[in-house]
Amino acid sequence: MLLFCTKKNIVRLLRVFCMGMISLAPCFSHANPSVETAFPDAFEIDDTPADAQYFNHNAIYFQMHNFHKEGDADWIAFSALKSDVAIEIKTYDPGPDCETVIGLYGTDGITLILPESRQSLSDGTHLVSWRPVADGTYYVKITNKDSALYGRNAYYKLWIYKPVMSTVAGRIDGVVTDASSGQRLEGVLVSTPFDEVRSTQKGFYYIACPAGEISFVADKIGYQKFHTMVSMGEDQRIQINIALTPSYSYSSTYTLSQWGTRGSDTNYCLDICDLNGNPYPGLEDVVCGENLHAWSAKEYINITLGVPDTLLSGFQFMWKVSSPAGYGGEGFEGVISVP
Repeated sequence: MLLFCTKKNIVRLLRVFCMGMISLAPCFSHANPSVETAFPDAFEIDDTPADAQYFNHNAIYFQMHNFHKEGDADWIAFSALKSDVAIEIKTYDPGPDCETVIGLYGTDGITLILPESRQSLSDGTHLVSWRPVADGTYYVKITNKDSALYGRNAYYKLWIYKPVMSTVAGRIDGVVTDASSGQRLEGVLVSTPFDEVRSTQKGFYYIACPAGEISFVADKIGYQKFHTMVSMGEDQRIQINIALTPSYSYSSTYTLSQWGTRGSDTNYCLDICDLNGNPYPGLEDVVCGENLHAWSAKEYINITLGVPDTLLSGFQFMWKVSSPAGYGGEGFEGVISVP
C-alpha cells in the first residue's frame, strides 16, 4: 500500500478522492487506526459561534455535515421571529458512527436556551422543536454523542425549518407522482407565497395557506414546473394530487444534466468517467432509477460527497448514461467542468 504514497500518486489520488473514488486513509498517520480519515465538510470552518455557517430555513436543500476530527463541533446560525409559531431543528440519515447532540443557544452564542438534546429516534433522526420569544439570530451547536467517533462514517443531514401548524386558516395536501411511471416522488418543492415544504419519501405533502387566491407551485429538477391558482376559503382543506411531467430536453451543465428516452428502456444509471469515457472505479452507477432523466453534479459533489466547489475548481469529467441495452450513445453523455 505504501507504493501509493509517492508524491506523484498523492497528487493524483487527492483529486480522485474528492470525487469519492478512493480512500486516502492508508497514506496518513491517524490517532485512531479504526477510524477512516475524512475531509472537512463544505461548511468548515464552523467550530465556534463566531464561525457559524448560516442556514436559511426557507432553503431548498438540506446541509450535509460530518465530524472530521475528534471532538469536532458544528455551529449553525439561523434567524427567527417572535411571530414564528415554531422552529424545528432536525438531523437525520446519520452515518454508522454518528449520533448527534443538539444544543440551542441565544443570540449571544453563549447562553444555552434549551438543555442539550441527546436522544435520537430508532432510525437516527433527532428533532428539536422550539418557539422563539424574540426576533434575532440564534445558534445551534451539533456534536457527536461519542466525541471519540469521527471520520468517514460520522456524517449527518441537517434541516432547520418552520413546520406547518394545524391552527392556520386552511391547507392544501396531496401526493406527487411521476406522470410517466406513476412513481411517488420525494423531495418535490411545493410552495406558495407564504410557505414552502418538500414531499416525503412516499410523495405526501401538506402546506398551510391563508384564505384568498393562492399561487401554488410544485418543482423538482428534471421535471416541468407545475403551477396553478387556488381559491382558499377560511378553514378549508383542498386536495391537489400532482403528476409532474419529466423534462427530457438535453443539457449538460454543472447544475443540471438531462437526457431523453432511449428506445423502450425505462431504467437508467449514470456513471462518472474520465474524459475518454472510462468509468472511474467506484463511481459506476452513482445514481439509478426508473425514468431517471436528470442529475445534478453540483448536488452530488456538494451534498452527497460534502466537497466544496473550491476544492475541485477546474476539474473536468464526463457523465455517461447506461440502460439495459447498454450505454445510451449520443445525447446520453456530456462533459462537465467544476467552476
